[in-house]
Amino acid sequence: MRTLALAILSVAFSLTSPAATIQLISGNLTASILFSPDFSVVSDGDFRSTGSFLVSNPAPVGIVQTSDGGAASPNHVIIAADFGLSEFGTLTFFPTLATFNPSKTEMTVPVVGTPGGAITKPELAAFLGVTSAKFSLLGVTPIGGGNIATYDFTSFDPGTGSPIPEPAAAGLVALGLGGLCVLRVRRRI
Repeated sequence: MRTLALAILSVAFSLTSPAATIQLISGNLTASILFSPDFSVVSDGDFRSTGSFLVSNPAPVGIVQTSDGGAASPNHVIIAADFGLSEFGTLTFFPTLATFNPSKTEMTVPVVGTPGGAITKPELAAFLGVTSAKFSLLGVTPIGGGNIATYDFTSFDPGTGSPIPEPAAAGLVALGLGGLCVLRVRRRI
């Protein structure tokens, strides 16, 4: 019985859930990137967001609200909160580490999520687990000794996995732990 319980736990922990998908359902997330005159160097960037993102894995899990908090420019931090605003965290963008396609019409920016305390909401945990954001070019404005390119959000890379457990994996963990508890009680009797 003990071997069976341990085998069930082993299978449960070996299951990996697919990465969550995150979709902008209202509002926006934009980036204004300051380039050198020849578009070869990114000097800085400004990220703005007021929107709602739907997190799915694969069924909808919940909604995350975002805001830039009205921060002064340049701003690299977006505040993210669960729909009830009970938990929050931040996404920090790193524009000087961005990569671009050759024509600079698509941009991928590294992102780091930081919890603002204990996170129990799976949708917020998945949102803060993203590793990069992808944007597409909206337009370019020459300014002083450079250019400002404005990009619109297209997608997040959720990383290698999601902190949202699959129901089957959670059930197997519970079954394995229950079996170990039964064994322990039987040995005491």
